[in-house]
Amino acid sequence: INSTGFSEQSKTINMTAEDFIKTTIEKFDLLFLDPPYHDGELVKVLPLIAPIMNLEGKLICEHDVKLDLPEIIGELKLQKR
Repeated sequence: INSTGFSEQSKTINMTAEDFIKTTIEKFDLLFLDPPYHDGELVKVLPLIAPIMNLEGKLICEHDVKLDLPEIIGELKLQKR
């Protein structure tokens, strides 16, 4: 964070993605997910994300190419692969 020059606008939170999503009161315009590919974390958290996103928010998600995610998960809809 320091090397990017964004340390004033950044914060680091030490908890699992699932715990953060369940406890945050913030709403996001842009969210990046890049969980470990083989631990199942992504499948757990994707259905929880819609409530913390702003209406026009974008989610960018990295995952193993072998993981076949559905085009709709809860209120999230795939726009680009």
